[in-house]
Amino acid sequence: MKLKHLTLALIPAIIIATTIVFTGTPQSELEVTTDYHSERHAVGTHLQQAVQPLVKGVSTETSEEVASSYMILFNDTQANIGHSVESLQDQDRDVIEEGMYNGGQYYDYGDYTYFVNPETELINAIVIRGDEYDEDWETFDKELADKQVESFHNEMDNLWIDIYEAGEGEIVVERIEPNGEPLYVWYTEEGLFYD
Repeated sequence: MKLKHLTLALIPAIIIATTIVFTGTPQSELEVTTDYHSERHAVGTHLQQAVQPLVKGVSTETSEEVASSYMILFNDTQANIGHSVESLQDQDRDVIEEGMYNGGQYYDYGDYTYFVNPETELINAIVIRGDEYDEDWETFDKELADKQVESFHNEMDNLWIDIYEAGEGEIVVERIEPNGEPLYVWYTEEGLFYD
């Protein structure tokens, strides 16, 4: 009977010790998340931080993934997918233009334009203008080639749309002609451009 009580008393101590050894964080300091989106965002943020290069434009290999040119485009964003609209308002830059677009709010800061879901007030897309970046678009396209989810012609805007998997979201490329240089490059939550 004493062995049973001793064993039951040791189990929590073993769990706490294992948590500290494997995470380096005492259990009392661990954040417990019960919301799926918070967990997904926390994991995505951790992964994004892990793959960000030490020197701008230079890939840094990690055990998780290699930083790619398509994600490097979004390294300097002040907020990310899933962040609140307040994170945009906390920037020490002025918004150039804001307004409504396809039922949501957008905030244009020049280098990045952020789109916010009006129901959740969370950022669901970030877009850049392709012509404003000195990017090796051929390498960009090669890195994305095996990640393609969808490709179609948007007849209303007369643009070619290519959608690729990227981390916790998707890269959406809008082009004037098939396989041309990107007009716009979006980093969006999954499924934003299609059902």
